[in-house]
Amino acid sequence: MSDTNQNPVATSRSRRRKYVTHSSFQWKYSLSVALSVLVLSTILSTVQFGAMHKQARLRAITPAAEHTRVTTISFLTGLGLASLTGLGVCVWSILATHRICGPLVVLEKYFGELGENRIPKVRSLRKKDELKELFATFSTAMDKLRAQRLQEKQAITAALNKLGVLMADCDDQRRPNLEQAKVELDKLCNDITVSLGEDCMADATERRECVNVN
Repeated sequence: MSDTNQNPVATSRSRRRKYVTHSSFQWKYSLSVALSVLVLSTILSTVQFGAMHKQARLRAITPAAEHTRVTTISFLTGLGLASLTGLGVCVWSILATHRICGPLVVLEKYFGELGENRIPKVRSLRKKDELKELFATFSTAMDKLRAQRLQEKQAITAALNKLGVLMADCDDQRRPNLEQAKVELDKLCNDITVSLGEDCMADATERRECVNVN
């Protein structure tokens, strides 16, 4: 069977099985976690080995009654070091994921604005934040959407100007239909104005003045 007859579903599943999809980002944090665990484990093992060595020496020179106390101290030392290791990894994880969660929270806010028919004004991320490529793509998409809405607004404004000229010369029979069309176009223009984050009242006044001039 030729390559052109490949199953699209199988191809999609094959892509989903590619675990390293953003190599620089994934390898950076994977290696950071591995290195942190290696360093902390080495420190823990070294201290634990020293404690065990000291315990062996004490057992050789102390009575059997003291062995239980020495074993308890060794156990508590290992437990304390393990707790510190877990705490260190936890703190590092919070600091590392903050660079990811921060941009995600901002993106969630922007998508909320889009859901309310408002085009967000995308701000730049902090210097050490991740997901900069995703933000750049999103910002470009918002710029294109804003430009498209501006073109739509200009087209509607031009249509309203022509409609104003027609209403000035039309008879009473056609006037209600033209007025209804003007109301609908005004509403559509106001919706676009809101999505652009502009003042609807000022924009409506400007459109009326433009229609009156024409």
